[in-house]
Amino acid sequence: MRALLLDLDNTLLDRDTAFDAWLGALGVTSRQREEAIARDRGGHGDRGALFAWLGAELGVAPARIRARLRDELPALSRMRPEATALLETFAGPKIVVTDGDPSVQRAKAAASGVVARVDAIVASRELGHAKPHPSVFRAALAHAGEAAHETLMVGDHPRRDVFGAQRVGLGAVLLRTRWFEVPTGVVAIASLGEVIA
Repeated sequence: MRALLLDLDNTLLDRDTAFDAWLGALGVTSRQREEAIARDRGGHGDRGALFAWLGAELGVAPARIRARLRDELPALSRMRPEATALLETFAGPKIVVTDGDPSVQRAKAAASGVVARVDAIVASRELGHAKPHPSVFRAALAHAGEAAHETLMVGDHPRRDVFGAQRVGLGAVLLRTRWFEVPTGVVAIASLGEVIA
């Protein structure tokens, strides 16, 4: 393995903890917090339904809740400890491959210290697509400058990260989270430390 492609949320960043801290700043009850986390599903849930539900619970317009999350979540974003070790240990090219609002994703990468430890960030929306579209992975591979068979994609979403990467000939592993089952035949890891173990 000569290069790494890495998902941002729930892979390099501990998004669940950041989202929980953001909910605390909203002043939600413990019941509302648990429901919001379940609806959010690590950022993979139905966003419109989440904001509509939170807005109704708090008596605030859903658009205002959405704007607050967009504006406030980056400052709460932190790298997983094992992500810091991986990025500082792996000597080859390291490229972040992320979906979502590019300005928010780049702000999270900057606030968490990710941006200083990687070679490039590929924000799929800037390409007009989202993972698992092949063009997203090809763009990341071009930044890495290595052959597909010598590059590994690591992410938390079976379809978007793993299957998308495999479609263009990349190696891929799934970082286990509570939000997805591991599909048959998919290589899964419990920690980013296993990437360089």
